[in-house]
Amino acid sequence: MGKQTAIALTPADERAFLTFIKSIAEVKLLVSFDCIEGWGKFYIWNTAFAWSPEYGTVTADPSGARNGHRFVSNEGTAPLLEYSRHNFQNSRGAYGRLYWSKYFSGVPAYDVLAFDRWYSVVVRWLRKNGKQTRKGTLNTYYLPDAWEKYGKALQSAE
Repeated sequence: MGKQTAIALTPADERAFLTFIKSIAEVKLLVSFDCIEGWGKFYIWNTAFAWSPEYGTVTADPSGARNGHRFVSNEGTAPLLEYSRHNFQNSRGAYGRLYWSKYFSGVPAYDVLAFDRWYSVVVRWLRKNGKQTRKGTLNTYYLPDAWEKYGKALQSAE
């Protein structure tokens, strides 16, 4: 199974998070084709783990709006962290997350134990720098700017 941590980051928090990530590893960011202002996902690739991205092209979107857009087609067993942005317009619904598929889509070809150690360092940083409206492993961690703008208000409403 995969591992995930619910997170809420504003653009300022994202910059701090990326600065931290870059301070501990050489990384490349892959942007999902559906990433639009305020929503979407990114893949964070720690290049210490060998991998070659493969790309596909959307051809069967019923609306036709996404036909021709490219996407990473081999992310399932890749050494990637998937960062999905929190939807602040609907805080009760689509929360952001940091996700690692681990064994969810098959057996990875990279050193899973070493990647797990790196993933744990990243998640510890998020938890150390974030706050939750309610304690619990499934509850969202708000980084400082997101906490000031959104988390405090949610905590007082509960």
